[in-house]
Amino acid sequence: MLSRLRRRRSRKKAVIWPFIIGVAIIVGLAPMLVNSAAYVAGAGGTDTFNPVSHSQRCGKYNCHTVTNGHLSGSGAHVTVDDDVPLDVPFPVRVPVWAWGTGRNPLTGEGQAILYLILSEFAILFALQIVYSSIRNAIERRAERRSQQAVADG
Repeated sequence: MLSRLRRRRSRKKAVIWPFIIGVAIIVGLAPMLVNSAAYVAGAGGTDTFNPVSHSQRCGKYNCHTVTNGHLSGSGAHVTVDDDVPLDVPFPVRVPVWAWGTGRNPLTGEGQAILYLILSEFAILFALQIVYSSIRNAIERRAERRSQQAVADG
């Protein structure tokens, strides 16, 4: 009895965690997808980026210089992924969906296309994870019901 309860709990975890991770990926990357598509399509407004300072953004293998500053219109503090001269304001396209991964403005069409492709593939992968975990849960429930019907007899 106890081992069956433990198996049931581990099966629930095997269904719930992939679902939660998949939804988190989708929610986290959706603003990047929307803003990249809007940039490529020419949607959204423009604002002036006022560069204030440089900093390093480091990944697993390397670091690159980013520029910190603020937007003139909204006053939002943002980071641009390029090394630009300080105290020389320049126009940028403001994000359509300024939340999470889409908070910082994109500086060029090449960057927008790259982010569009990467976020689209990541979201499609996450949707596959969510779909598989839901399908797995439905199949397990149907299997459990059929086993219970056989046992009841």
